[in-house]
Amino acid sequence: MAVLSLFQSAPKDQHDEILDFIAIFCEDENLHDALQNLSPRTMPWQKNLWLIDMRACSDFWLYKAKRENLDISACINQQLKEIFGDEEYYASASPTPWEAILLLKASREKGFPGMIHFTSRLGKNLLRGFSWDLWWESCGEYAAIKNIPDAMVNKARHAMSIAMKRLGCQRPEQFRTLPSPQIRRRFGALVADVWQLSFPERQGLKTVDAIQFFPWTSHVTSHRPFVKRHLDHELREWNSIEELLREDLNRLCVLGSFKKEERILNLEWRIVLCNLQVFPIHILFRHPHSLHQDCPSQRTALLQINYAFDKIFSSKASSAETGLISWQLEIVEKAPARLRQGSLFHESSDDLQSLQQLENMIKKPLESFALSNDWLAEDSFCKAGDASDSSVFENYLPLAAKRPLFLYPDVPAFSCDRHTRVGHFQERTMDKWWKSSNRSRDYYQMIQDETMLWVYRDQEGSWFTQGIYG
Repeated sequence: MAVLSLFQSAPKDQHDEILDFIAIFCEDENLHDALQNLSPRTMPWQKNLWLIDMRACSDFWLYKAKRENLDISACINQQLKEIFGDEEYYASASPTPWEAILLLKASREKGFPGMIHFTSRLGKNLLRGFSWDLWWESCGEYAAIKNIPDAMVNKARHAMSIAMKRLGCQRPEQFRTLPSPQIRRRFGALVADVWQLSFPERQGLKTVDAIQFFPWTSHVTSHRPFVKRHLDHELREWNSIEELLREDLNRLCVLGSFKKEERILNLEWRIVLCNLQVFPIHILFRHPHSLHQDCPSQRTALLQINYAFDKIFSSKASSAETGLISWQLEIVEKAPARLRQGSLFHESSDDLQSLQQLENMIKKPLESFALSNDWLAEDSFCKAGDASDSSVFENYLPLAAKRPLFLYPDVPAFSCDRHTRVGHFQERTMDKWWKSSNRSRDYYQMIQDETMLWVYRDQEGSWFTQGIYG
């Protein structure tokens, strides 16, 4: 399923792609909860040092930046200024959480408050000058998260410090190409793991693997809203289960611990079968979802629960042990109400809200397309975010105003009949010589069976249907 966006795909800013994770240090503990204004996925790394996973709200920040004609970095900086005001803070943005921690520590050591980006010149220089003392301090914090004894850290530090002193290595960055397997053999698994996270690109570690390898532990609120149900008899049919789930979802909406302005991202349905086997089923929403707005039908949540239920139990439908005898619905992850500006995901009637609601209801995510600056019809659009930043001398986007939204991936031949009416000549386009031996196309509007088609004739006189007007 695809959606074509009628906006020019703007070139991607060099800093926009590194806002996946943000590390923030602030001594005012009263502002820690306000950090969830950026994203509901946060992790307390050390006292006053927090990690924020921005991927949970990436669509929101992209849309907000587009509407305000800003890049994402500027939008995030605006929000940080609103949160901290005149309070001094240190922040760093990076594609992985560990690199964000290292950059934050370096900026604090050198005294550079505010937001610093991983790919900026200052960010690169700070990481190049990262000291061994800071690296070992971070290594100790990593060991504490992993419950590794301090004695093991101290032993590895003593051995590695002697080796680095002999080799004249004054900073970790100087030995960034040293393979982690060699470090593992000489100094142990702890040092090797941290070494990989510190230099993932040099160690051949993909960004996605570095993120998964990081010991992320989400900040858990003191109380998660939940409801329980014990059934009088076992249930197997979805129609019967659905009605009871609808009641329970509406019961969640009236709990005092679940505010109307909050949105859910992760809902756990923990079911108990008749053989007392427990199945936790996580219902993940692609966009923050409001149960209160969906009350009383709860159609969106029920659809997602149904997809997960069918996926797990479709092969066990005839089994005598698949009857449900009880369950618990618990909100695992939610986006809180913003402390200063109302809801982060403010309700509106625009097309984006409708698309996000639709995407929360269907099995597969929508694909978003944007116009690209190319004269050839089949190359004049691309997936949103994939547009190249190549410099062009002409602006071909006005051509899109006369072109249809639906284009055939494989162009079929067009045959005229007595019901075909010849329309207006639209444009003449040259093929790309390195892709086709055909040199030109003449485009026309044709009406056939009360359907307006976009057809073209090549230089050999053959006709083809390029697209259909809505």
